[in-house]
Amino acid sequence: MMKGGPRVADLTEMTAGAFAEDGPIAGAMATRGRTYARQEPQVDYAMRVARAFSAPAGERGLVALLDAETGIGKSLGYLVPLGLALAAGRMRGVISTYTLLLQRQILEEDLPVAADAVRAVTGRVLRAAPRLGLRNFISPSRVTELKQAMADDSRLSRKASDALASLASDRFGDGTIRSWTERNGPLPPGVREADICLVGSDGEDAEAFRTHLASASEADIVVVTHALLARSMLRWNSVILGLSQDDTPPFRLGVVDEADRLPRVAADVFSVKISIPMLRSAASAIPGAAGRDLRRAIDDASVWFDSVRAENAGSVHRHAQGDSVNLGEWSTSDLREAARKRAGDIAAALARAGATKQLPADDVASLHQMAVELNQFADSCEDMSDNHVPALRWSPVRSYAGFSVVPLKPGRLCSRLWNPRPDAPPFLRNLVMTSATLDAPGSPRPFYQFRNDIGLLGDNFADSISGRFAPKRFGKLSFVLADPRVPSPTKRLAEDEDSENAGQSDPAWLEYAASGVAAAAARGGRCLVLTTSFRDTESLGALLRSRGLAPLEQMRGNRLADLLDVFRKDRRGILVSPAAWEGVNLPGLLSHLVIPRIPFAPLDTAERQALLDSLIAKGWEFKRAEASLFMAAVYDAQRRFRQGLGRAIRAATDDVTAWILDPRFPLPVEVARREGLATEGRPMPGFEACIPERFRTGMRATFPMAEVFRLAETAGADARELAE
Repeated sequence: MMKGGPRVADLTEMTAGAFAEDGPIAGAMATRGRTYARQEPQVDYAMRVARAFSAPAGERGLVALLDAETGIGKSLGYLVPLGLALAAGRMRGVISTYTLLLQRQILEEDLPVAADAVRAVTGRVLRAAPRLGLRNFISPSRVTELKQAMADDSRLSRKASDALASLASDRFGDGTIRSWTERNGPLPPGVREADICLVGSDGEDAEAFRTHLASASEADIVVVTHALLARSMLRWNSVILGLSQDDTPPFRLGVVDEADRLPRVAADVFSVKISIPMLRSAASAIPGAAGRDLRRAIDDASVWFDSVRAENAGSVHRHAQGDSVNLGEWSTSDLREAARKRAGDIAAALARAGATKQLPADDVASLHQMAVELNQFADSCEDMSDNHVPALRWSPVRSYAGFSVVPLKPGRLCSRLWNPRPDAPPFLRNLVMTSATLDAPGSPRPFYQFRNDIGLLGDNFADSISGRFAPKRFGKLSFVLADPRVPSPTKRLAEDEDSENAGQSDPAWLEYAASGVAAAAARGGRCLVLTTSFRDTESLGALLRSRGLAPLEQMRGNRLADLLDVFRKDRRGILVSPAAWEGVNLPGLLSHLVIPRIPFAPLDTAERQALLDSLIAKGWEFKRAEASLFMAAVYDAQRRFRQGLGRAIRAATDDVTAWILDPRFPLPVEVARREGLATEGRPMPGFEACIPERFRTGMRATFPMAEVFRLAETAGADARELAE
């Protein structure tokens, strides 16, 4: 393996040649029945990637940020220069993307084209492979145990019995749960992925997983998901570094696609949430003295939680997601020490229970994981890091108590991709982080918020290479906007209403939004509705059914991929989903995209309270701290809105109507003047910049010509119109 990559001039020259009108990419696409049309924005993007991969990197590597709107051809734009750099330098590279669906899309649709183009230019054949986490694979022994347990409880139907027998002897797939469901359909009722997945890499159960690891270790390009990357970063990249046969980092170049989602994934990995009911459920299966000791420690903690809530009213913060006590505040030092002791006692009891050798291996693994997380909580009580704070939590409905670690700066975990450990070089020397929505539109300081989120604050940020890219022509998008006189989506609670109602949408606005979806559906074609919560999904679904429609609703636990398969087959389908804001690719299929409300993350959360307390503890004034957090929430909402709007146009020939039904979204001046509507007051300024510029300005601008879905017209779309 060569220590260095190709020179800038060499790689940019090869990249330019690959993207020529009749060049290697055109040839690779032609063999697949696809046509290639050279686009300058895509070539400019690819050349910038080439510069990032061939520029000299310092001790902490080099990181370039590239924001590329839908229509640029981002995937080929980074895959081709990455492949050329790896082939020329005889190095290995890693790509991370947000979901398994996107991982598969890269491997099956885009990488083969890029690999053929690289072979045409360099003569080298690059091998690519996915790298999946352990829990994606079937555990035959756990499947057999589940089948027996369901039979013992009289829950084993004939269909479930046949499915479990097939899973236990999966001969035709690669050992993953996904490959089985693709051939056989969804898992039967009562069978969860968590019940049948691998929990360890040893033994006969893990043979398919070890084969998978061996394939990944031999590949030139390894494609992972953000979840696996984040778990690896938490352990200083050791999970993915495990592919190497020696102590040198196996990868030199990397791409993080859909990079704006990585901080959120890191937060999920970094968080700790262990509830008393979870612990009691685990303890119920442990026999003998070990079980009694564990239950005693849990009961002691439960009683203590009750006393904390009753005796420390001034320290309890009330949120839509429940109550919490931030143990990072100076006034909670006694509570923090008491919490640390109880979490440590339970962790020790869990460890003793796991060491009794009377439990199945997967139960021992679960006990071990809970013990690890409780020890993380105890450690956070002791070290009081600036990166996280310990907290006590109670759920909003049943007041279940639990221990929690709130990550204050979870995205800073990303810096481990380039910051070296004291005894090792950086994991990646040259890294490109890219997405359609890295930057908040119109920001006076490009990439400032994202750089702060991921801890990219040093001189290794390649400012001169980073940039934004947008297609000049790509698809058609028309607009229907909300009547500003409609009630705000956010319900205003009366003083006597309890916290269970917090976070609910205003019923009058929900009626308006449902009428807007029905009006869109009445015009014909498929309609994708992007909600901001499962609660809104359920409410809109019920209101649409009351209008005689039959929407597909993604509720908690439903796989979006399964719903998309059904949606594709229905030319007048309506899909309502809170998880389709990114990673959904429906070229040529959509007629309408409905965004009922601006996608603000909940502001009333324990995480936000912990951040606020942390800033105040550092000397910030309350108003300044609140304003800073609010602006961060606005930037995040703008990025997510842009990402959602990108679902509309996935191909150059797409012609979609975007329905934005949040009255806070600003009307164009031309529309307000034409409709005689006021623009002052409620609208959120800045969100109009989320609309791609080619639709806002110029001869083909459609945003200034937007319709307004008036409140008086909401009764105009119903099932009778659809039938016509």
